[in-house]
Amino acid sequence: MTHFLARLLGRLPIGWLQLTHNRGRLLAALAGVTFANVLVFVQLGIMGALNTTIVRDYQLIDADIMISAEDANTLTEGSNAPRQLMYRALSHPSVGAASPLFISNAQFNDEQGEVTFQVIGFDPDVEGIMAGIVNDQRTNLRVSNGVLADSQTRGLSPEIAEALEAGRS
Repeated sequence: MTHFLARLLGRLPIGWLQLTHNRGRLLAALAGVTFANVLVFVQLGIMGALNTTIVRDYQLIDADIMISAEDANTLTEGSNAPRQLMYRALSHPSVGAASPLFISNAQFNDEQGEVTFQVIGFDPDVEGIMAGIVNDQRTNLRVSNGVLADSQTRGLSPEIAEALEAGRS
């Protein structure tokens, strides 16, 4: 192989000669580089999954500014923010609308076990707070015990989906 490359390229680089001198070292070097690449791609996959999970909740909300408690690092953690902050923001002339947003976890029990849902509560009469299909379905939420459930929720069995559509919880 070395003679073929020498004829093709002329002088061979010293690095190539050192790598190919001992096949065991070459295989160990290739295995190390391959292992490092696998680790990097696994870390990138985990980072992408975490980023998607965190961003998904924020995509439901169509707001320019969100006021949260001082101890909140994400949308779902932290204590309640005082309602006076919302009223103070509404007093500013450039603020068009404001509405409280309630986020919590709820358990749904059936014969198959317990499923925990993240629940987002908002006033359906306030326009422009929620984005996408949630904003389009606001009229369905005005009905007593009305809910919207994400059909791609993990662990959502057909029985639970039917129960949520029927308003049982």
